[in-house]
Amino acid sequence: MLWRYDAITDTPCVLFSEELLTAYPDAKVILTERDVDSWVASMQRSYYKVLMSRGMQIMRFLDADFLGKYYAMGMGSLATWTDGDVNNMEKLKEGYVRHYARIRAVVPRERLLEWHPRDGWEPLCEFLGRDVPEGEFPKVNQGDWVAELHGKMLVYRLVVVVLKGLRAVSPVLVVGAAWWWFRW
Repeated sequence: MLWRYDAITDTPCVLFSEELLTAYPDAKVILTERDVDSWVASMQRSYYKVLMSRGMQIMRFLDADFLGKYYAMGMGSLATWTDGDVNNMEKLKEGYVRHYARIRAVVPRERLLEWHPRDGWEPLCEFLGRDVPEGEFPKVNQGDWVAELHGKMLVYRLVVVVLKGLRAVSPVLVVGAAWWWFRW
């Protein structure tokens, strides 16, 4: 089901957690603890900023095969978490609390680690049976960083769309240029 991957995180897998647990009954689950208000603020700086951006609104149509599906997945996740009211932050908080309660209810205690990033490497590595890496625990998945990364992805996908368009029209341009050249 997960092809060549040993681990998954975030969306969309949180939307089918129970199915994943059925498919992988021995899986270890890490439930990352967050203050719900700081999570909502992070969601506003990441998910909402990306999905509601003008660039995404344009590119989801120009790049329907990739960004169109990506947008639908992101909005579907928000709709699931908010019971369809994606702009309601109170509903988003309720969805967060509901998800955590569901995970705690369906994952056996011995396979569940409730972990906060401030706890660092030790509990995480102990739970996974791995050595603790040297150095401080990184903090890279922050809302602003996620939005910046997605901004770069939008630019990259715009280049892909433009190049595809050029490739599609290049025979017409070549024929037109040849016609113009011979006509002169």
